[in-house]
Amino acid sequence: MSVEPIQTIYSSKIFGGTNESISVYEDRLIIYIPNQQGPKTEELYYPQIADVYLFEGLLYVTLSLRTHGGTSLMVRWLPKCKAIGVADYIREHI
Repeated sequence: MSVEPIQTIYSSKIFGGTNESISVYEDRLIIYIPNQQGPKTEELYYPQIADVYLFEGLLYVTLSLRTHGGTSLMVRWLPKCKAIGVADYIREHI
């Protein structure tokens, strides 16, 4: 189990992103979503993830994860090339 993330991707603030991020570890993901009530941090282990979706734009994508329990999480305005690599990594491990 790694202590440092393999990769961390931050959403772009230029197009309206809200400083969301996704950190990829060997055994889990940590998703950080700031909101008005305070930051929300979700930790998902790969066996908890049911589906991974990418909604692609020209330069950026939205990464959407659905758990086996039915919870959905979205991280918007991620750089396209990095997010595609992360989605592939997640698909290999779920």
